[in-house]
Amino acid sequence: MTNTIEEKSAGDGSVFITTAERVYNSILKMILTGEFPPGSRLPRRKLAERTQSSQIPVLEAMKRLEQEGLVEYRPQWGCVVTVPTAQKVKDMYVLREAVECQAARILAITLTREKAQGLYEIARKLDETPYTEDTQQIIYDTHYKFHLLLAKLTGHETLVKSLRQANLFWLLMSSVQWRRGSKAEVQKDWHRRLVDVILKGDPLEADSMMREHIQDAYVPILKQMGDDFPSHA
Repeated sequence: MTNTIEEKSAGDGSVFITTAERVYNSILKMILTGEFPPGSRLPRRKLAERTQSSQIPVLEAMKRLEQEGLVEYRPQWGCVVTVPTAQKVKDMYVLREAVECQAARILAITLTREKAQGLYEIARKLDETPYTEDTQQIIYDTHYKFHLLLAKLTGHETLVKSLRQANLFWLLMSSVQWRRGSKAEVQKDWHRRLVDVILKGDPLEADSMMREHIQDAYVPILKQMGDDFPSHA
């Protein structure tokens, strides 16, 4: 892996980020914002120019995005943005349901109010931000941070990695639906209420609330694709 270190300005001072990480984040943003929509080719040379880097970190980013399910390699064509199919959506639904419901159950037993403060802050921002074209990226970023933190608080790295993959694919699907004029509807104050339910210490109730939330996110997508929801749900 490329180990070139670059300085990046942050609100609380300077932090360091590798060139590979910077390039990965840039390409990921291009994909999720629709600059490179599903099915479009990802030319290495062009991306190297756009990210002001060599092709080596671009290649590393492509491999990482392929592992996460956002990019596919096609012989004699190269890397393209994954085209979500009904089966891929179902696969990611099953993965996300398994990971996030398990995380909710674990946290219902282990999460303290002190450790929940960070979740509350992200949940408040997410619940209070209106769904508009101008706030689309903010909502996506905040939603991702909230669900990723849920997994991190369990202390299980396997859950974190799996949730990252499932949520990145969900963000890809959501961005496609948004550009088609369809927006996911989330119940008022849902994310803060989820934290409250987790802190009550009832694993089954936390599981149920999370499961319903994930179904609400995927059912409209599958209906628009003309397919049925997974039969086990």
